[in-house]
Parts: sequence; structure tokens; C-alpha cells
Amino acid sequence: MNVKLCCGVLHEPYAIGISGCAAFLVRMAFFKNDLVWQASRQPLPMLREIGRKEYYMELPAAIQGESLTRLLQGFGLGAVVAMGVGFGWGGWTLASTAADQTETETTAAVVAALAPICVKEFKADAQASVNMTALMEESSYKRDDMLEKAGWATFAGSDKPTPGVAKECAERLTET
Repeated sequence: MNVKLCCGVLHEPYAIGISGCAAFLVRMAFFKNDLVWQASRQPLPMLREIGRKEYYMELPAAIQGESLTRLLQGFGLGAVVAMGVGFGWGGWTLASTAADQTETETTAAVVAALAPICVKEFKADAQASVNMTALMEESSYKRDDMLEKAGWATFAGSDKPTPGVAKECAERLTET
């Protein structure tokens, strides 16, 4: 069935293509029992003629003028409140914050796993008592540098010390 032919035969003002046919079919769906209105071949009541055979729909009063301003203000305020509640109490985070938290937790997990190995290797060394004495003589902020230089915080497969492991190893060694 040809859509333009359907619209042209059934209703002349809507012989403008598929959109006209769709408007006619909508009109038929809502007004199929109103034969007098159908026979009048008038455009839909909510449509205004703006050109030769073109129509546009009037906007409802709720989204015109002052009402439109209030509607948009309500949407904006609702969005701000939703974001405030979501980020404040709902547990929402930005992608950058989540990435920072993931990196921090990953580093903490690596340090927690490798620090005991550092302590065990330090204590298992043949010169453990001499090394422990030297470690205790160093100031607290230089102890991690000493462990890094000695290689206690460098593990197999790496050329440089794992960040944070020497500090945690020094703290664990001085506790015991």
C-alpha cells in the first residue's frame, strides 16, 4: 500500500508524505467514531497551518513563557539536589576519585604482601644482628633508605625497590 496515495486519497490536507499520513492515522485512531469531524477534513484542532500544507503543533501552556521558566528551574534544582544527595550520601564518586582510591588500595595491598618477606629475609641474613644494630642507629626517617640501598626492598624481577615496602619493613623491624 502506497503511503502517499493512502494519505492523498483519504485526506487531502495531509498529502505531504509520511508525517501527514501518521497524523491522519493518529486522528483516525482517536476520532474514528466522530464521522462528522472526519468528514469536515479540517486539520487537527491542536495544529496550526504555517504554510501551504505544513502544520506545527502548539505547545501546552505548561511549557510556555513563565511556566517554561519555572519548569526548567525545577529540572535544574532537582538535578542539583539529586547530585548532592548522590555524591554526599549515595556513595557516588567521580572516575578520577575511584582511580585514585584503586591505586592507593593496590599499593597498600602490595606493601602488605611484600613487607613480611622483607622482614623475614632481613632476619634470615647471616649478619642480621649487625644489620639490626645499624638500622637502630639510623634516624627513623633514614631507615627506609638504608633498607633500599641494602636491597632488602628489591624483589626478584625488579631492578629498583618497591615503593613503600622499605618503610613498612623498617617499622616492623623496629617494633620487635
